[in-house]
Amino acid sequence: MEYKVKVSPKYQVVIPKEVRDKLTYLKPGLNVTVEITDGTINISKPLTDKAKGHLWLKKATGALRGTYGNPDKYISNIRSELGERDLPWQEKST
Repeated sequence: MEYKVKVSPKYQVVIPKEVRDKLTYLKPGLNVTVEITDGTINISKPLTDKAKGHLWLKKATGALRGTYGNPDKYISNIRSELGERDLPWQEKST
């Protein structure tokens, strides 16, 4: 549902009564989050610490995807750069 409100000279807006009635968690003094997305102002309930953790994880997942390309090719390149050196985890051939 869409409501039209007027911005005061102090850049304040009144949240319509119908909205306040539907959002039972909304109380005077509550800190809210204000975000701007594509020129639209969004006001939302602050995230809990647990929700912030999930949001961070969601944003971080896949952040490096494609950085190394194909994993098999990347490992093969590393191995070729190392050459025939003896590596600590490899058995020594005699």
